[in-house]
Amino acid sequence: MIRRRPYSELAGLFRRVVWAACAALIGWSLLPGGTDADMIVSGTDTLKSPATWTTPAVRTDTIGWTVTFPANVTVDWVPATGNYNPASGGAASIEGSMTITANFPDTNPISIGFQQVAAGTKNNPNPTPRASGLGLRFQLDSVNNNQDPTTGWGSFAMKLVDPNVQPTFDNTSLDNQGLHPSFPHFHGKGTPTPFNFVSGSDDGNKGMGFVNFGNDGTVGPTGVFDTGLIGVHDFEVSGLARQFTLVLQPNTTFTQPPILTPEPSTLSLLLVLAGVVALIGTFRKGIE
Repeated sequence: MIRRRPYSELAGLFRRVVWAACAALIGWSLLPGGTDADMIVSGTDTLKSPATWTTPAVRTDTIGWTVTFPANVTVDWVPATGNYNPASGGAASIEGSMTITANFPDTNPISIGFQQVAAGTKNNPNPTPRASGLGLRFQLDSVNNNQDPTTGWGSFAMKLVDPNVQPTFDNTSLDNQGLHPSFPHFHGKGTPTPFNFVSGSDDGNKGMGFVNFGNDGTVGPTGVFDTGLIGVHDFEVSGLARQFTLVLQPNTTFTQPPILTPEPSTLSLLLVLAGVVALIGTFRKGIE
């Protein structure tokens, strides 16, 4: 039986419905969505943040990516030329070269974000890992300017941080050596000037999510440290929109970043579900 409620109770019911709807809308707004971005088209492009590159800006069939960076960073992108051959494992399997010029007013870290624009449709590594879902793969040259007039640098470090739970797969099937982990990773040690490579990802070793430079050489006030070309790689995974942050910082040392935190999208979905549950509960209370 449905009974009539006084006006005050109806007003309270209305307020609860509005609050529940707002909670659902907030959760929905936090879900991954489209982004207006500067499109990379061809040749050498100096980008505006955020910038997205996808077919035909690159020669691969990978899903596009967006790069976001602060005002004290300049990003230049040169798409690779020639025929794309993911089975080569060499220059023919990369999408291009990215030069990141970071201007450091002090020794605090600078972060550059990378986000896949949509969930992957291909998966690695089986049955043909290089031919399907090789993912994002490019050469990075990090040029770092010390703009502090008084403090020099004795070391420099860089890392790739993915906030998501990492996919699990047999990474040895790609090359029988386990050089390509499931998390975003570097390849090679670059040609650093004036520092030397110290630890992290290196030629001939398993790809890692960090590289440390130091030992010989210093970067004085208003000096420059250039890493040279280092490979960056993140597999495409079916149903997952990959993302990671490149962190650059002088006068520090990094280790492998943790990869255990849950996906941010999971929290957004929970907020949406909480709003829906609140709406259902509110209407159920209004009907007896």
